Amino acid sequence: VGFVLFMIVKGYNKTKKPKEEAPAAPAGPSEIDLLKEIRDALKK
Repeated sequence: VGFVLFMIVKGYNKTKKPKEEAPAAPAGPSEIDLLKEIRDALKK
């Protein structure tokens, strides 16, 4: 019974279209850039 159920689910998953990837987050300053800004602000 378990094997049959596995084959049914496997077949169902093949028929489904893969989800499109979510759009990438907007490109902003990198973590390094932010840390440099914080460092420079603390130097003042």
